[in-house]
Amino acid sequence: MKRWTKFLVMPALLTAYAVLRDFTSVFENDELQHLHVVWSWTRGLTQYKDIFDNHTPLYHLLTAGLVSLLGLKASPSFVTEARLLSLPVFAATLAIAYRLLKNAFSLEAEEALAAACLLGLVSPFLALAARPEPLWLFFFFLSLLVLSRKELGLKEGLYAGLINGAGAVVSLKTLVLLLPAQLLALGVSGLLRRERNVGWKFLSGLAAGLPAAPLLVAAYFNGRDAFRELLYYTVTYNASGAPFHLSSARAAEAALYATALFLALRLLSRRVGRAALFYAASALLLGLLFLLYPVMESQTMLPLRLLLYGAAAALLIRYGGRALPPRARGAGVLALFAAVLVFQLWNTQALTDVNLGQKAYIRRILRLAAPEDYVMDAKGESIFGRRPFYYGLELLAQRRMAAGQISDSIPAAMKRTATKLLLLWYPGRFTPADIRFFRANYLPLPPPYGNLWAAGRTVEPGPAGRAALFDIEIPADYSASCAGGGAFSIDGKKYSGRPVRLAAGRHSAAAGKSCGKITLIWAKAAEGAGA
Repeated sequence: MKRWTKFLVMPALLTAYAVLRDFTSVFENDELQHLHVVWSWTRGLTQYKDIFDNHTPLYHLLTAGLVSLLGLKASPSFVTEARLLSLPVFAATLAIAYRLLKNAFSLEAEEALAAACLLGLVSPFLALAARPEPLWLFFFFLSLLVLSRKELGLKEGLYAGLINGAGAVVSLKTLVLLLPAQLLALGVSGLLRRERNVGWKFLSGLAAGLPAAPLLVAAYFNGRDAFRELLYYTVTYNASGAPFHLSSARAAEAALYATALFLALRLLSRRVGRAALFYAASALLLGLLFLLYPVMESQTMLPLRLLLYGAAAALLIRYGGRALPPRARGAGVLALFAAVLVFQLWNTQALTDVNLGQKAYIRRILRLAAPEDYVMDAKGESIFGRRPFYYGLELLAQRRMAAGQISDSIPAAMKRTATKLLLLWYPGRFTPADIRFFRANYLPLPPPYGNLWAAGRTVEPGPAGRAALFDIEIPADYSASCAGGGAFSIDGKKYSGRPVRLAAGRHSAAAGKSCGKITLIWAKAAEGAGA
């Protein structure tokens, strides 16, 4: 078997592993939120104007276009189908990583291929999930590849500007973290090597290319009469909700890190080439910016993690592989890859579908609610239903509600829209007043759907057949049952077993001694409750 043929086994195994993880990795709440926005686009709604989101829109626009083009339907498999759309983007990112690692660490072609495959194997699932991060990573690594060239002129500046502008409309963190890290890395590596690699031509190209993608997106939303909302919810909303506070301790920590960083890069500059120095400087300076960034999240740290994992994979392949006899190198690298693959299969539970429960919930919701019906959840986890309350209950919205900057009008919105379904996967995101409203006006469905609540309530009949008064906030057709199995009446009419229409307002119920509590629940949810 030829040397290259041996190494091509790794991309094939990596592809199989990625597809397997696509189907078995847990549905994250952020994924479901993003897919709720994507699905809303396909239903003719406009991001920010009709549905809440505080992310820039390129991922949602592109994915919605593909969903429509491919004719994907509302189903429990929608999440995995949407995840598959990210796999080509992740593959393209690894192809770019192949070139980056090859140049930066002076690897042979097959060594760089092995390092890129190892990087793919150990990458967090965020790097290929149904969310903006895979596209964000792609633009970041593509920009690094452009900037790692020896000569940086007008063309390279234009390319870098276009790429980072596109990255900014995937995530504004590009402009706060990724682009500054790249430019600082260019400046530091040029200073240490006494090379002028950032001139006016490069900067002119960068300035010309950077606004292109944002201006196109702005023009598109302006055409949909939603530019004001785009600007507010992507910039103003995020900036005002996470103000920058630099403590003296954090400033001292950053200063110490910057000093150690500069000394490390100065030492490296005497031993490695320009591409390796730029790669190291990009990673280390990105780490410095993270020390100053006010919100630390796993998805924000993802670019730095992949840079570090890539460097570790490249160094392991270069020094570990070359320590073996020439004839044993291919087998040794393959054995290493296989060992990491087996570990990852165990570590990530890739052979177990942990989403069966979530898929069952989505299937049940789709049976109960058409896409135009209202379903209340924290931030779009039901994907396909319309949310009666505009704001997704992510961290910034929760902070604003706690401070009184956003009115907690969830109960009023649910009453206004007669929302009959409530998905409570994340009850901690709601206020105590919301929970009290839910408990008074909704009932959990029987197992295994205890987190899915339907409009309903229990009524304690009055003594000796006297009518008890109760209020209905959610108008609907209700099925009723009596705990003791006896006869009872609602609004003076004997209940016949058929659903009864109850409007919003005051009602009455009466029953004999054998009846006990009367349970009212939305009739559609009562039908085939265990299905």
